[in-house]
Amino acid sequence: MNLEKRYLKRFLDFGSSQVFEDATVYTGCQLFTKKEKDYFFYHKIDAKKFNASICWTKINFDTLRTSNWSLGNKLAVELMDKISATSRPLGEVAEIFVGIQTSADIVYHLKKIEDGLYYSKILNTSVEIENEIMKPLISGPEAKKYKYPETEKFLLHPYKTDNDFSLIDENEFLEKYPKAFKYLKQNESFLRAREKNKMNHDKWYAFNYPKNLEKQTLPKIGVAQTVSRLQCFLDDGGNVFLNNVRVNGISPIIPGLEIKYLLALLNSKLLDFCFKLVGKPKDNGFYEANKQFISNLPIIIPNASYQDKIIDFVEKILDSKRSNKNKSILEYENHIDQLVYELYGLTEEEIRIVEGGGR
Repeated sequence: MNLEKRYLKRFLDFGSSQVFEDATVYTGCQLFTKKEKDYFFYHKIDAKKFNASICWTKINFDTLRTSNWSLGNKLAVELMDKISATSRPLGEVAEIFVGIQTSADIVYHLKKIEDGLYYSKILNTSVEIENEIMKPLISGPEAKKYKYPETEKFLLHPYKTDNDFSLIDENEFLEKYPKAFKYLKQNESFLRAREKNKMNHDKWYAFNYPKNLEKQTLPKIGVAQTVSRLQCFLDDGGNVFLNNVRVNGISPIIPGLEIKYLLALLNSKLLDFCFKLVGKPKDNGFYEANKQFISNLPIIIPNASYQDKIIDFVEKILDSKRSNKNKSILEYENHIDQLVYELYGLTEEEIRIVEGGGR
């Protein structure tokens, strides 16, 4: 559906409500006319109030963007437009990237038992591997709000992590990581057969899709692909690696944009409100937070002094998370939300729209 032809008359959006008993699909009913119109009527079904009466919202085509449509509560859509007009899209001020794609997770993903000892699913046994070649691997369940991720899953990473991130050649591999190479040799036939024997060459132990390797070691923010609300963690040391598309990385590329400030924005009520307006709903109140749905999130970059005000509270939250002292975290988050509302110029009425969900 696009804005070139305006034949849409009514749009009934079932959101995450599951209409069909035997299939998980996201359903919408659309009624079209033969003549172009300036507007259409829209209603979104609330999964928790499935039998509630329908209240149609009139939406003018001229108010819709050519990219993601923000449909729903008229006041919420107008607020989103106001915010977007005075901000920059996230994808303009930060790089958004996916994690490591190996094409053989069953070989490269191992569970850490203790230092130097890992469980291999493909061999169904423990194997000795040098810790230095293993990288902590973060998936969706470990990506929690403000909390540094902890994981038992590690990635066998056969690439150099300095300069060019090139594949470690066999001679160097055998010299530095003989146990890891022995493990890979045990799975050589499987690795060579990947992608219909595409990997049947002298670099058979490489990842089939070695993309974004260098980005894993950047200071970054992580967000799970599927979330009930926008919630992000900070890896400012670039110490953890992200698992395929299950977690997206976000790294600032604009001078003057502090990563802890950006973390606060992404965890704020306001940006969660914006995300849910354009995000793709899934079952049970979840949304997809991949690049397509977060790249247009509105980002305002204030002066360093204002960023520092927010960062002070972020650091208090991070310290509380590290020490498991969660008593004051909600208070700190509320302070951040108020500073964000002030920064984006929201009125009291607009704040009520945000905190009411805008749906």
